[in-house]
Amino acid sequence: MLLLGLASSKYDILFIDEAHRLRKRVNLTNYASFDDTARSLGLNPSETNELEWTQMQSAKALYFYDPKQSIKPTDVNPEDFNKIKGSYNSKSIQLFSVSFKRRKRLVFSLSKTCLIKKSTDSTYKYYNKNYDVLLFENFKSFALELKIKK
Repeated sequence: MLLLGLASSKYDILFIDEAHRLRKRVNLTNYASFDDTARSLGLNPSETNELEWTQMQSAKALYFYDPKQSIKPTDVNPEDFNKIKGSYNSKSIQLFSVSFKRRKRLVFSLSKTCLIKKSTDSTYKYYNKNYDVLLFENFKSFALELKIKK
């Protein structure tokens, strides 16, 4: 998951890889953590999911979603993604056969396109005092970073 946002509680852009793994409150091993997070966002735990959380906490979100990989009862319903895809301000692009390594490069490339002006200097690194740019390999690391920011 790549997180791009103002150094505050809401984010300008969220890139969510493996979005089909976003969860709802069904057959979770840790209901308390899910419930606490939902309540902290002012939501009813039994009526929300992590997809809604990402929508609430970001101005824009880019989801890498493969409905064929959604196999667990905890996974967000495909209908919830379809609602987003069907909204007027949404754009859906179909990717074919993108490996994890290529997808990581694609996410980085997209974030660069969104944030970084073209530069001929290959050593150029993005820096902006108004933004934190972080790449997470897993959701646990992401959640820990959010707790630190609060």
